[in-house]
Amino acid sequence: MSQPESIESLLEAVLGRMGVPAPSAFNELAQTWKEVAGEPWASQSTPLYVRQKELVVEASAPAFVSMLRYGVGDLMRRLDETLGAGFVESVRVVPPGRV
Repeated sequence: MSQPESIESLLEAVLGRMGVPAPSAFNELAQTWKEVAGEPWASQSTPLYVRQKELVVEASAPAFVSMLRYGVGDLMRRLDETLGAGFVESVRVVPPGRV
């Protein structure tokens, strides 16, 4: 008799089909944000969620939105190195309280 699949693996499969990465992968990103993102991202933003390979990041203040958008290329390189190419394909920076 085969072992039943865990609810976690079933949930991750369903979420994957919906374009949502595994919750454990985003949790890892959120917990290691400061190390992965580096400055100025670490001190001026918070990752909110990943949906359809787009990472949505909240800037700590409206004044930082443009500055962070300018640095998306560097962040994407760090994310690819840490999480693997393709985990995140785009980054959207939003002002605080807009999501």
